[in-house]
Amino acid sequence: MEGFYYIEKTTQQQCGPFDPESLRGKIQPDTSVWKTGMSDWLEARNVSELAFLFDPNIQQPSQQENNNMATPVQNPQFPNFNQTANKAEVRPMPNNWLIPSILATLFCCLPFGIVGIINATKVESLYYTGDYEGAVNAANNAKKWTMISAASLFVIAILYFIFFFAVGMFSAFM
Repeated sequence: MEGFYYIEKTTQQQCGPFDPESLRGKIQPDTSVWKTGMSDWLEARNVSELAFLFDPNIQQPSQQENNNMATPVQNPQFPNFNQTANKAEVRPMPNNWLIPSILATLFCCLPFGIVGIINATKVESLYYTGDYEGAVNAANNAKKWTMISAASLFVIAILYFIFFFAVGMFSAFM
């Protein structure tokens, strides 16, 4: 789905995509927004398609007008820079599984959890260096090793109860 993404101010998380009307009440004029076709994030006040959200005298453009208008207004810092030139789509950062990996390491199985932590710490740096596929791969590996660590807790718990049940039954017959 094509639409606007924005950066939530309190959590600094990327949210979206949203159509322009859905952004009403969610963003402020200084909120960073981005849409396919824009080369960089801009403050919402600098995007002509979102002007109606902040000025009651401006009507929301129809879908046909949206398709015909230039998506962003010129960036005031670079007035001659054409921002519609780059059509690359920004994909959201994959879940890094860092907190579950740490918890799995503390409460479950140390070696598997450490492998999960190592992979989880790679996700963000790979994402911000532009290696999206590497970030997804690291996130999937972090998830896999975290799940293996959590599953090992259940296997160990089952073996523990079987052992003590067997020892209890053996001692009862003695």
